[in-house]
Amino acid sequence: MQTSSPEPSSYPYLFIGGRDFAYIFETANEFRYEVKFKPSPYALGDDFAFGEHIYKLVL
Repeated sequence: MQTSSPEPSSYPYLFIGGRDFAYIFETANEFRYEVKFKPSPYALGDDFAFGEHIYKLVL
């Protein structure tokens, strides 16, 4: 018999924007995180057709 896993927690967040598409959220234990999605077209090489759609996640 397979049991279901609990629902993941979610936190309210604030979109800051900017060059790195930044977001901020705070956990129930009052830890604050800034999450950035930095453009990374170089990650798959210059030949990759969709390079402008590649981002790295930075915490």
